[in-house]
Amino acid sequence: MPITQDLSILSLIAEASLLVKLVMALLAVVSFMSWYWIFRKWFSIGRARRKSLAFERSFWSGGDLNSLFESASHDRHNTGPMERIFESGYREFTKLRAKNADHATIVDGARRAMRATYQRE
Repeated sequence: MPITQDLSILSLIAEASLLVKLVMALLAVVSFMSWYWIFRKWFSIGRARRKSLAFERSFWSGGDLNSLFESASHDRHNTGPMERIFESGYREFTKLRAKNADHATIVDGARRAMRATYQRE
């Protein structure tokens, strides 16, 4: 068995068997896919954080909740998770209030709707 003097990465790959090359190629593909998903999730979390902070600023600014609800329900695909939770709770609140339900039922219904949306988020 001859001793190989060149131990560079490229020479080791070039001299490897077909099975080893296939395994290394598979590992490289899976590695790239995992890094793709890591960065995609990282950007998604950053986007959700920015949208949540913007919604929280507008919510606590003391503005009208009806206009906040309208803006949240207008474009559901471009809203953050906190907006969707608020929207579901406010929608249930207005629905139960229109039915003249008692205060405890209204609060419980809104809380239940918000909890269900929170679980989905």
